[in-house]
Amino acid sequence: MDPTIAVIGSDEFGLNRTTVPVTIPNDNVAYLMYYLNCVCTVIDCKNDPDLQRLISFKNYQQLSVDEQRALVALCRKINPILLKDRVFFQIDAMCVQFNNEFYDISLVQNRLVAAESIMIAGRIRRVTKIMCYKNIWLQTFYYNPMQRLTDRFRSSTVSPVTYTQPSTSTRPTYTQPV
Repeated sequence: MDPTIAVIGSDEFGLNRTTVPVTIPNDNVAYLMYYLNCVCTVIDCKNDPDLQRLISFKNYQQLSVDEQRALVALCRKINPILLKDRVFFQIDAMCVQFNNEFYDISLVQNRLVAAESIMIAGRIRRVTKIMCYKNIWLQTFYYNPMQRLTDRFRSSTVSPVTYTQPSTSTRPTYTQPV
């Protein structure tokens, strides 16, 4: 077994859902910042000073166009395909109240396998939680804003940013948020 992968928990533990409700501004930049905030929640990088500005989604209007481009580029590198079945798990049944839910890693049911650490941008990050999600969450907070921001940057006079959705074995369902 890969030393960075661990089977988590056992049936003697209950689940400890650590989800906290948040309000995300209705804006593509804010949505992508929230996605990155969720990534930082599971891989213990919220205290990274280089990321603080990019994960403070309530302050999305303060990002310059260059910072927005950097956000898109970073989210492209830390895409859901990289995180799927390592720290992000598509398990609708574990999304009790919201379209994404966080769980303490030490208390996850034994059927899940989660990474103990993950390398992001050349740095090893400790995994502290996992996030379970419904597909609509990825559409709302990653794929749709990535496409819209990429299109916006492409149509601007500044050098374009390109984005193509990573290919997966399972094609995401495109639905509108409720």
